[in-house]
Amino acid sequence: MFLIIGTGIIAEEYIKCLIEFNYNFEIVGNSDKKSNYILNKYNKICYTGGIEEFNFDKKYENIIIATPVVLLFNHLKICIKECKDLKNIFVEKPGCLYTYQIKEIINIKKNINIFVAYNRRFYSSVIKGKEIINNDPIKELKLTIDEYNMKEIAKLYTSELMKNYFTIMTTHVVDMAFFLIGIPNTFNVLNIDGYGELEYHTRGCFFNGNGITKNNVKFEYNGDWSKSGKLNYI
Repeated sequence: MFLIIGTGIIAEEYIKCLIEFNYNFEIVGNSDKKSNYILNKYNKICYTGGIEEFNFDKKYENIIIATPVVLLFNHLKICIKECKDLKNIFVEKPGCLYTYQIKEIINIKKNINIFVAYNRRFYSSVIKGKEIINNDPIKELKLTIDEYNMKEIAKLYTSELMKNYFTIMTTHVVDMAFFLIGIPNTFNVLNIDGYGELEYHTRGCFFNGNGITKNNVKFEYNGDWSKSGKLNYI
């Protein structure tokens, strides 16, 4: 059985997917209002009170965690420690905000498979691109990591989340790029940390670097978060 943790927009997409493929699942969230909404729209019972108070008394082999970014790490730990029959966890990106959190999860995860939702890998266009590249290997890739309207985004995020905005959001396009061309063997960062820092992103706003992947593909990347760029792309 599946358990979906969360009742937001992203969690609702997973609900639709599991219904489409006729999987048996349950849902747990915090809000009574959202619980009633899910019951009325999908005819699915949603437990309230949050995962922190949830009783893992059923055999949940697969869990999907689709809660806010700041909660992902704690919810991962709870599921790993409390769910006795758990085999697979699918957690929204980035899974963890900090390296020490990743190390802690690795140390306690036992024989549980953990998948982080970098879903762009499964776009039909990306799958087709991978097929083309496999048949006709490319030699070089240029990656732009601009983000759209950062000033407006900063109004919606806390200072901690803005400090980690690259990890939270931009990594999905970076992951897609290296999925296509291979993991870097060499990686040269050309910009200085904090160079051109912004009020809402003190770690800097200019990003430049290059390297070569394990598939012998040269790459270079650049970005400028000081202006409203285009949506990130490769």
